[in-house]
Amino acid sequence: MKKNQNLVTWKIKYSCEHNLFDYIDSYNKVLRFTYNRLRENPEMTTKELTEKQKLMKHLPECIGSHLLNSAIFDARAIISTNKKPVIFGGKLNFLKRCQHKLDLETFRRNRLVPIYSVGESAKHSNRLFRIMDGNRILFQPDRKHHYTLQLINVGRNRSKDIMTLQEFQRNCHIPITYKMDFDYIYMTFDYNCLYQSLYGVKQNRVIAIDMNPNHLGYSVVDWKNESQYQVIESGTFSLQKLNEYQNLLKVSSSDTRHKYVVNKRKHEVIYIANRLFEICKHYRCEMFVIEDLDFDKENKSKRNKKSKKFNKLVRNQWLRDLLVCQIRKRVNCSSTAFIEAAPQYSSFIGNLIYRQEKLPDEILASIEIGRRGFEFGTQYLFNRRPQQKTVIFPKVESVKNQLSISLAEIGVDVPELTNWISIYGVVKKSGMKYRFSMLEAKAFHSDSLFSKFYKHYYLDTYVFL
Repeated sequence: MKKNQNLVTWKIKYSCEHNLFDYIDSYNKVLRFTYNRLRENPEMTTKELTEKQKLMKHLPECIGSHLLNSAIFDARAIISTNKKPVIFGGKLNFLKRCQHKLDLETFRRNRLVPIYSVGESAKHSNRLFRIMDGNRILFQPDRKHHYTLQLINVGRNRSKDIMTLQEFQRNCHIPITYKMDFDYIYMTFDYNCLYQSLYGVKQNRVIAIDMNPNHLGYSVVDWKNESQYQVIESGTFSLQKLNEYQNLLKVSSSDTRHKYVVNKRKHEVIYIANRLFEICKHYRCEMFVIEDLDFDKENKSKRNKKSKKFNKLVRNQWLRDLLVCQIRKRVNCSSTAFIEAAPQYSSFIGNLIYRQEKLPDEILASIEIGRRGFEFGTQYLFNRRPQQKTVIFPKVESVKNQLSISLAEIGVDVPELTNWISIYGVVKKSGMKYRFSMLEAKAFHSDSLFSKFYKHYYLDTYVFL
């Protein structure tokens, strides 16, 4: 299966002996001009925009044709990601200037966005930027002016990777897109070219995860069909201790202890993503399935009904986007297919169908998410079976036996097992708890449970073999 581009961006701090303000300021004038022309007429072609750019009053001499074209790419990207008109520098910066709380120089500086230079593989990766070694990048806006950017705090591994990109640059192998502001340089490229992890996969073996702010459950399962399966390994990563520790601190965001917790959480989330990919490679999984969660679509009024503590946990402490980004980056450069499955009722269905496994709620939910990924992969991705619409919900008839046993165990009588929505309504109305807890799972699997507690990471790991 052919992999799509796997773009990643590195953000690296730099220092330069020369002041690059004129270049950044000049580029921003062209960008704002281009953005405004596109707002007036979104159908304008690149050729028409280029002609208008050249007729621009006081066109900066230091901005060549490449940066003019890059400004068009940049302006189109801004419009595509922002439906409403953009206030460069932000609304707060604009209001402070209107209230005379900011001087003109600070206001203009806050409006500036990074220089954007589109990568071109045929032009040694980029026309304006060149990697000199693992710690230096050359910025050459024209033939007469060359500026050396000294990279700061570049680790040994990152420096080696930059040297590898330098070799690709020398051979015109990949395009590298750069952005540059006053403090940082941003390098965007295809991660698949830098790292390749190829291996033979085992057909219909799926690793899936169920994500929530405190616990992450995973399962590795061999699927025969939607009702026949074998759990190979399952486990849980828990960040609950770290979240509770932060809640007890009650300090401002500028406090060093708060910054320590934030950085710790980022480090541990990246560790979890790396560990999950190692498990995926070890078992040679054909598919890696995660939940397709999108809280931006959630109704804002519904969000405000939740408690303050809940909203903080879900929208502040939970680094869901970082975790998904790290997993996707690793999986997309491997032989495993990355699949996002719909999350609706996954915990409810998982706890009822797979309850006989006696595993915690988040692991049972991950098995159900894995089933959905398996169904989607075999029907639509690999085309092994006829396409059907029963991907999200399993057929009640095929799992009626497991369903009846689970409902009897939790003490709920459902008169008719017809569809999942009606079953969910009856169980919810009864008020009975249907989630299988971690304490019950630990007691049942006490002989085979492997647990590890990271003293310095505030991370607990449980593996149910």
